[in-house]
Amino acid sequence: MGVASVDLLRPMEAVRELRRQERELDKAARTAPNHNPTLHRLAGVYRKLGRVAEARALYERELANNAYEVGAVLALAELDLADGATEAEVQDMCEKLLANTVIESYRVEMA
Repeated sequence: MGVASVDLLRPMEAVRELRRQERELDKAARTAPNHNPTLHRLAGVYRKLGRVAEARALYERELANNAYEVGAVLALAELDLADGATEAEVQDMCEKLLANTVIESYRVEMA
């Protein structure tokens, strides 16, 4: 097999590996549906497979579980930018999310 043939196999191998990871992470997510690290990893696999809507839903689920998931906020910001949101819109969204977490933290401390 020539070098060109081997290079053509690499993307196929990568997709097979992503699908294997998807199966494992999906099973883990069904077992522990609120385990944010698993949700985040599965969302990342979905993004790599081009399944952006499913990735977005998992990032949003992470935030519903824990508003302090900065990785999910950043991932959603990246998706919004890719979807055509302006940097100002994304910055505004991030500031609102961060303000909410600060407010919630303050409420917990005051309680």
